Amino acid sequence: MTIRLQRIYDLAREFQDENQDDAWEELFDYLHRTGFRDCYSNENELFSHFSTYMRKYGMYRKTGLDDEKLREVLVSGRDTYLEFLCTYNDENLTISWINSYNLLSQLEVSTSPVMITKLLMGFGGKTPAYDQRFLNTITSNPTFLMHGINYLVEILKESQFEELKTHGDENAIPWERVLDMAFWQGSKYKEFLIEI
Repeated sequence: MTIRLQRIYDLAREFQDENQDDAWEELFDYLHRTGFRDCYSNENELFSHFSTYMRKYGMYRKTGLDDEKLREVLVSGRDTYLEFLCTYNDENLTISWINSYNLLSQLEVSTSPVMITKLLMGFGGKTPAYDQRFLNTITSNPTFLMHGINYLVEILKESQFEELKTHGDENAIPWERVLDMAFWQGSKYKEFLIEI
């Protein structure tokens, strides 16, 4: 198991070193540097960071999401997202998921697990994005099917790996985001799907 976990960690580090699209890390650094609640006092800057992130991750393409609708989601969901950021647990994750789905649906945005998890990952990195690479990994690997993502996250947290840092080197990247990085990088290698 240690070798397999090391492989996940190494792939995440490799992704971080190679990735030129640092929109998520800029948003993450901004949220943590400014403070979650203070971010909402400067709505325009929060929106600017978030719109850059969502656009670079492809969430503006073929979904109906645009600047005006994203701003409404951020403002309307303020209390829910602050609670999600300050107290991360299954209950608040579920509430945030439902709230995000309802807000996006009301705005006639094409909602999907990918859209919602990208949005929630933007806030805190506390959930992997349920994109095709994520699904390919978990459905091809008995470890994930048997134990689930939370099981692996807890093992990673308890392992003796140094924490990944953002490019700004200000904040430790949450382990859920580390997994997301590894899925993205590792899905390029067929052996990764059966190795972990």
